[in-house]
Amino acid sequence: SKGAPRRRYRVLILGGWSPGPLDIIYSRFNADVDFEEPTIPMPPSGIRWCFNPFLVLLLLYSFFALPFFMKEAEDLADSEALVWVLRGAALLLSLLILRVLVAGLVWFSIRDALGVVHSKIQS
Repeated sequence: SKGAPRRRYRVLILGGWSPGPLDIIYSRFNADVDFEEPTIPMPPSGIRWCFNPFLVLLLLYSFFALPFFMKEAEDLADSEALVWVLRGAALLLSLLILRVLVAGLVWFSIRDALGVVHSKIQS
């Protein structure tokens, strides 16, 4: 019916570093839509993203474990060739470990962002 008030919709916007076309969408649908845009911490804004246990593990591995393995290669091997083989093996293993740590860092960040979004939806 013409006399009934128009229903306003609530839209959850999950922004990123750049708003992209969101300004156009806001202006186009502003009369019919209430836009909700929770703040999701992303590097380099804020420090919340630093409280990621995988970031700590990544730094510890990069600055302590990997140099330790490189040094241990010298102590374990009798020949220079074997030292380089052990270092190569340590580097290959490190690539796998670093890959898992970076995946964990992203996973934790996504879970944190989902928590922010969930609380915004509940409000």
